[in-house]
Amino acid sequence: MGLSLRIACALALIALWSGAVHADTSVVRDLPPGLNVPADAASGPGFDVDRATDAWLAVLSPEQRALSAACFEGGYWLQLFSTILLKEDP
Repeated sequence: MGLSLRIACALALIALWSGAVHADTSVVRDLPPGLNVPADAASGPGFDVDRATDAWLAVLSPEQRALSAACFEGGYWLQLFSTILLKEDP
């Protein structure tokens, strides 16, 4: 891959990242104080991982869930760009 393509990809990545940094910051990022474990997430003999995950996700507001999803899904773009940018030329 040519140097100009790598530079273009790096600039695109920086532009995407800067947009994410300046995104709406009105989302409350913290949960209420204290550890309030949802009933379906409590440990015990009938513990179910899927039910516990759903219970913890239900604690989040829709804005918090969207922010979480955006952060998690952004990792795939970083992996893609690092693969493209760091690929060795034959």
